[in-house]
Amino acid sequence: MRVIIPLVLVAHTAAAATSVDLAVQGTVSPPSCSIALSGNLNIVLGTIPSGALNQTVSTSLADVPAGDLKIGCAGPTLVGLSAVDNVHPTTYFPVAQDAKYFGLGTDSDGHNVGNYQIYLDNPSIDSAQGYMTMPSNSGSTWFSVSGANNATLVRASPTTISSWSKVAAGSPPSLLTTVSVPMVIRPMIAPKNSINTTVQIELSGSATLELLYL
Repeated sequence: MRVIIPLVLVAHTAAAATSVDLAVQGTVSPPSCSIALSGNLNIVLGTIPSGALNQTVSTSLADVPAGDLKIGCAGPTLVGLSAVDNVHPTTYFPVAQDAKYFGLGTDSDGHNVGNYQIYLDNPSIDSAQGYMTMPSNSGSTWFSVSGANNATLVRASPTTISSWSKVAAGSPPSLLTTVSVPMVIRPMIAPKNSINTTVQIELSGSATLELLYL
């Protein structure tokens, strides 16, 4: 006995595609870099007798070496450095809070008690002589910031960048893998007649150094 199953074929006409979307994705990222200070992150100035302070002008204290600032990258990279004064505005200058200076806090009466400067002195880039450089005109030109011993001041401004060149001070930044530069802290105390020295003053400065990709 046979069972016959009828088979019905139905043809459907699909609409023809007139376009196709292509997505292209990826990520471009700089080589990873790290920043460290191979020295003292807690600078202790010790006890300063009030009688040793100048009455009407600031008193400069001895420079304090803070170790070497070191930057290391996985590959050649354009990098820079910015800094933020975490106790801004407590520099004692009466005008404009000069960005070359970081504050040291206030006395019991709220008077700004002093400043310090951060110097980067004679950098080494990829184990060779390096030079500091800073941008102007939104980075279209660069200028020299070097003084004695090829040193420069770190600016207490997150928008002011220091960088490094292998060519010369004031040249555009160079691709680099390593930077090593000695850091020196140069503190000073406000004139004695501008602060309250009848009670103990705690000097308290704090700064953040940030590595930037350029």
